[in-house]
Amino acid sequence: MKLFKSKKCKFILAAIIIILTGFIGIGVKHFLSLNKSNTRDIVSKPLNPINYGPPTQQEKKDSEAYKDELLVQSQSTIAYANEVQPLITTASQNNQIITVKGYVPGIVENRGTCIITLEKSSLKIVKKVEAAANASTTDCALFQINRDELNESGEWRVSIAYKSEKYSGTSQLRPLTVQ
Repeated sequence: MKLFKSKKCKFILAAIIIILTGFIGIGVKHFLSLNKSNTRDIVSKPLNPINYGPPTQQEKKDSEAYKDELLVQSQSTIAYANEVQPLITTASQNNQIITVKGYVPGIVENRGTCIITLEKSSLKIVKKVEAAANASTTDCALFQINRDELNESGEWRVSIAYKSEKYSGTSQLRPLTVQ
């Protein structure tokens, strides 16, 4: 009788092991299939559509143009105590370099900003440089612009605006022929 129980126990134990192994196999297969479908969903549907990569050249150019436009707008909307009129002393092209130089007569200060604007029809290029005090004027640093930044040749209009805590003003327009 002992032998019979022992074989019966072994048989039942083997059956339980086989059944458990089957359940484990089915569970693993089911888990892996769920994991694959989730992976497909993640690949097809990005979690975050924001591009954290470096900006493209066009994005950089657009950003700089927007900042420059804001600078020009703020210059024209802020009321200043003293109006000045910057003068353009040089506006020329030498090979691939456009050069513009100017100063603000009648004031001597270091904390201002000179803003150059080149315009042709709907095209507009805006650059800024710091101003520096001279003996009897405030000088704008030399503007040098690569010819490649101007999309068209022909007659452009140039102006220099000056802005500081105490003074503001814009020069008269000056023509510049770009080749």
